Amino acid sequence: MSEKISIIVPVENNEQYLAECLDSIIHQSYQNLEIILVDNGSTDRSLAIMRQYANQDSRIRMVSQEHHGLGTAKNLGLSMATGDLVMFVGPNDRAGNIERLLASMHQYHSDIACATYYRQDANGTYYFYVDDNDPAQRELEGAFTPQEWIQRETGYALNITEDFKRCFNKLIKRSLFQQNVMFPDYDQCEDDFTIWKLYLLADRISYINVGDYCYRLLPQAEESSQDIFHRNLLRLQSLEERLVLYAMIDFDTTFLDRYYRQLVEATRDSALTAGNYHYYKDCCFKIGMMDRYAPEKFS
Repeated sequence: MSEKISIIVPVENNEQYLAECLDSIIHQSYQNLEIILVDNGSTDRSLAIMRQYANQDSRIRMVSQEHHGLGTAKNLGLSMATGDLVMFVGPNDRAGNIERLLASMHQYHSDIACATYYRQDANGTYYFYVDDNDPAQRELEGAFTPQEWIQRETGYALNITEDFKRCFNKLIKRSLFQQNVMFPDYDQCEDDFTIWKLYLLADRISYINVGDYCYRLLPQAEESSQDIFHRNLLRLQSLEERLVLYAMIDFDTTFLDRYYRQLVEATRDSALTAGNYHYYKDCCFKIGMMDRYAPEKFS
C-alpha cells in the first residue's frame, strides 16, 4: 500500500476542535498523506492553528479564501490535491483508521471504500451504531456494483442511510472527480448533490461495518423557518436530480419512493411555515399526482 492520499479539511471558525481533528490525521498508522487545509474565511484562531501545524508537518498544505459555500472550499481542496486517493474530514471530527479503509479498497479492488461513524453530541454523549449481530449490517460488508450499492441506501439503520449521502470517512479515487464532478457552492447539502455521481462512476464500491470516525455535532443556533425550508428544498432538489438520471439509465428507483414522498411532505410543510407559497403549492401538486396515479406506490 503505497498510494498517496490527499485529505481535505475545509475549515471555517473551528478553533475549538481543529487541533484534535488534525492530530487524528497526522498520527495515523498510514503516513503517505497530503493534508490540505482550506480556510473558508475564518475569523477566529483557526488560521493560526493551521499555520502552527503546517510549520510542524511538511505534509500539510494550506490555502485561504474569502467565505464561500462549503462546496467551494471542497472544490478548492480538490484542485490542489495530487494524491491517488481523496478523503474528506470535517474540522470538528476525528478521522477513523485510514489504513483499514485502504486495505478494504485493495481487498475488493474498489474505486470507493466506505465505512460508517459514531456520533458525539454537544454534551459529550457518544452514540454508537455498529452492531456485529445485526444481519442487515453484516450483509453490507463486501463490494458492490453501483446498482447494488445504490439499492442499499434505504432500509438500514439511520447512520448507514445518512452515511450513504456524506463524503466523509470514504476513500475515493481522485480520478472519479476528474470526470466532471464538482460540489455545488452551498453551505449545506453539498454532499447530497455529489456523492451519488461518484458512485455511478465507480466500478466497485466496498464497505466495512466499522464506526471509528467521530462525527461531532456542535450546539446550533435556533434555525429560522426559512433555514429549515431551504435545507429541505435542497434535499428535495438533489433527490429529484438523482431520480431523473436513474430513470434515464434504467436504474430501479422504487426503493426511494417512500423517501421521496416524505421529503416532498417535509418541504411542503416547511414552505408553508416560511411563507413560501409557490413551493408550498408545487409540493401540494406533486403529492396530489402521487395520490391520483400511484397511491400504493407512495404510501
